[in-house]
Amino acid sequence: MEEIIGKNLGPFEVISQIGTGGMAKVYKAYQPSMDRYVALKVLSSQYKSRNETLLKRFFQEARVVAKLEHPHILPVHEFGETDGYFYIAMRLVETGTLHDRFHGQPLPLENICQIITQVGDALDYAHSEGVVHRDIKLKNILMDQRDNCLLTDFGIAKDLIDGAHITQMGKTLGTPTYMSPEQIRGDELDGRSDIYALGVILYQLATGQPPYDADIPNDIMLQHLQDPLPSPRNHNPDIPAALEKVIIKSLAKGRDKRYATANEMAQAVEAALVDIAITLDEEEDTTQQIHPLEIESLTSEEEDSEATEVLLDEETLETSPNRRSWGNQAFIVIGALVGLLLIVAGLSPVISGLLGGAPPLTAGAPPGPPSPPPIAIIGVIIGLIFLGGIIYLIVAQRQERPRN
Repeated sequence: MEEIIGKNLGPFEVISQIGTGGMAKVYKAYQPSMDRYVALKVLSSQYKSRNETLLKRFFQEARVVAKLEHPHILPVHEFGETDGYFYIAMRLVETGTLHDRFHGQPLPLENICQIITQVGDALDYAHSEGVVHRDIKLKNILMDQRDNCLLTDFGIAKDLIDGAHITQMGKTLGTPTYMSPEQIRGDELDGRSDIYALGVILYQLATGQPPYDADIPNDIMLQHLQDPLPSPRNHNPDIPAALEKVIIKSLAKGRDKRYATANEMAQAVEAALVDIAITLDEEEDTTQQIHPLEIESLTSEEEDSEATEVLLDEETLETSPNRRSWGNQAFIVIGALVGLLLIVAGLSPVISGLLGGAPPLTAGAPPGPPSPPPIAIIGVIIGLIFLGGIIYLIVAQRQERPRN
C-alpha cells in the first residue's frame, strides 16, 4: 500500500500504523473536529481495483457494526472513501487483544467468566439483530484498560435479515481453529456457529490450548469434523467438573446439542462458577470444622463442665448457706453456754454467800454482802464479752438471710 501516514482520509489525519488484517491495515488517526483519536481500517492496495465482492464485504462490516450498539461491541464512528482509499473509523483501543493477554496458560476462573459472559452477551445481542459474526477468535476480542471485552472485526459477518451471502472465491471463510463443523462443511449458519467458536475460546482459556491443533489448516478442520473432543481435564486437571460440562456442551458437533443462545451459554458458565464457589466455601468450612466425634466429645465435656458449674452454683447458693447456718447456730449455742457458765462461775461465790448466810463479821467491820474474789470478776467479764460476740453473730446472720 502506498504510504499514507501523514495524509488525510476524509476528516481523519493518519498518524501511524498499528495493525494488519486479512485485507486491510489499521492506523491510528486523529479527528480534529471531534478532538479524538480513532482506529482507521483502510482497505489494502491490492483491492483498490474495486473488486465488487471485496468492496461489499468491506462496507458490509461498516454497515453491520454501525447499527449494533452494545457496550461490548467495538463501535464504528464513520466509513467512506477518499482518493480511492476505502476506510472505516472505529473507536481506538490501544491496550491490545485477548490474544495479546493469553500466554498459553489457563486463566483464573473469574477472568474466564468475565470474558465469556461479556462476549456471550455481545453475541446474543448481535444474533438478536440478525447478525452472525462467523470469525470469533482471540484476536477479534479487544481488551480495554479495565479488562472489558470489545468484540470486533465483523468483516465476514452474515446479515441474516438481508440474507446477504458473500464468499471469497470458493474458499471457506473463518479461522480453522475456531470454526464449527457446519461452517467447515459450508452449511447455512446461525448463531450456534458463533457459540461453538466461543466454546473453543472457553476451552482454550481453561486449558491453555485449543481443542484441536495441527500444522496444516485442513487437518484442524478434519479434527473439528471427525475427532472426539479431547477431555479438557486431561490438559488441566484443576478444571471443575461443572465448567467442563459447559465446555463439552458448547463444543458438541451437532448444533442442536449445543446451547440454543449465547446468553444461555454465558449463564451456564456463571452458574458453574457459582456452584464451584459454593463447593469451595463448603470445603473450607469442613476443613475448619472439628470432626463430628470431636464435636460430640467436646460438647459432652462442655455440658459436664456446665453441669458442674451449675451444681457448684447451687451448692454455693443453697447447700453451703445451710451448712454455714447450721455451723453458726451450733457455734452460737455452744458459745452462749460457755459465756453463761463463765458468768455463773464468776458470780457463784456471791450467790452462795447470799443463800447460805454471811460469813462471820470481824470486829469493827460493817455488815454487807460478800465480795467475790478477783478471778471470779475476770470470769464474769470474759463471759459478758463472749455473750456480746454471740449476740453480734446472731444479728449478722439475720441480716445475711435472703428476703423472699
